[in-house]
Amino acid sequence: MKKRTILLIAVVVVTAISAYVYIQINRKPPDLAEQKAAYTRTAGALIHAFETNEQQALDSFVNKIIEVEGIVKNTEGGERTEIIVLGDDQSQTSIRFSMDSSHPVQTNAVQEGMSLRVKGICTGYNPDELGLGADIVLNKSVITYKP
Repeated sequence: MKKRTILLIAVVVVTAISAYVYIQINRKPPDLAEQKAAYTRTAGALIHAFETNEQQALDSFVNKIIEVEGIVKNTEGGERTEIIVLGDDQSQTSIRFSMDSSHPVQTNAVQEGMSLRVKGICTGYNPDELGLGADIVLNKSVITYKP
């Protein structure tokens, strides 16, 4: 009786550990398109936040999902757009969105000068020491609204 109970407990523990390991190995990262943004800002407001108080902006926005609406300054990539750059006319600072590969954007779908709303995870701020502008970097980005 004792051996049978110990054997049953061991089988249950091994099965539970195996199921946990299987789930963790096959886990996919959450889809950002379905995640709620922690902050929603215009491109100008986000740029202004970083330019006026960089440390406070880093504390507030880094590793958070941010939805930004602004004018497309530039796009980069081949057949598919890999980076979308948003900004405003009053600053040389730009917001660079590295697009999520699971949500491809065709190159001709995004044009310079069009208004766009993009959501991404803020990973940092790259200031330029020469005063020529800076980059706010967001990764795993998806387009949430395109007029």
